[in-house]
Amino acid sequence: MPYPVQAMILAAGRGSRLLPHTAAWPKPLMPVAGRPALFHAIEAVLPLRPEPLVVNCHHLAPLVRSALAQWPEVVVQEEERLLGTGGALARARRWFSASRCVVVANSDVVHDIDLCALLARHLASSAPVSLVLHDQPPYNKVLMDQWGRIVSFQAAGPGCFAFTGIHFLDPALLQRLPDTVPLDVIDWYRALIAHGVPVQGLVVRGHRWCDIGTERALLALHDRLAEASPTVWRDPAAEVAEDVTVEAWAVISAGCRVGPGAVLRRAILLPGVQVPAGGVVRDRICSQW
Repeated sequence: MPYPVQAMILAAGRGSRLLPHTAAWPKPLMPVAGRPALFHAIEAVLPLRPEPLVVNCHHLAPLVRSALAQWPEVVVQEEERLLGTGGALARARRWFSASRCVVVANSDVVHDIDLCALLARHLASSAPVSLVLHDQPPYNKVLMDQWGRIVSFQAAGPGCFAFTGIHFLDPALLQRLPDTVPLDVIDWYRALIAHGVPVQGLVVRGHRWCDIGTERALLALHDRLAEASPTVWRDPAAEVAEDVTVEAWAVISAGCRVGPGAVLRRAILLPGVQVPAGGVVRDRICSQW
């Protein structure tokens, strides 16, 4: 039986909103419940049985490539410069066939959206492209007409929605992507709409969706994940003294060393961080002591 889709996960950005941490650690590998955000993004598309599954990378690409070694089925597209979403898709045409729908998602979003149900809606619509939308103030800027076709990406007021970062595309449409880079895919969608190509919006509700592109958002996500009780997400390759106190929750990555009497509260320790005896890390990401 042929696979129903092919997929691309975008993981090339510099993560400027997470500086200084992303100067040495790529945003797609930021830990979410102790595992890279990129892994959560991969697992979200796996129910679609994508073949191929392409992940692009640029900033700190060797680290991303190394992390993906445990996913041998993933095609790694390393880019010498930032191409933009549109440019990355144009480069990925070499991997895609002309017979299966392409699904595109971001590596810096954690969600529980049912992609299989959305794929069915997209295919039933016969639309060449569908963007998944939701109600997410204050980012609601996408306006649709009465038939569910997107008419503006810069609207305001009632009836507008925000883009989740998930798209479904007819593979033949990718052949129309210009080779100019960098290319913003939203600009390309605007051009398609101007030329009469319908770009459909698929609205989802009742789901969890979190952009982990800022420190505040990443901490807030873990607040929700640890609501029931104090939680420690600890990599087996971390060294933690027995008398360390964890208040609320903590993420302790590989290579970390947390000394005796240390206190961690709402703390995300990136790989290699060493917290000395009696050290305190509260309410922040820690990439160096």
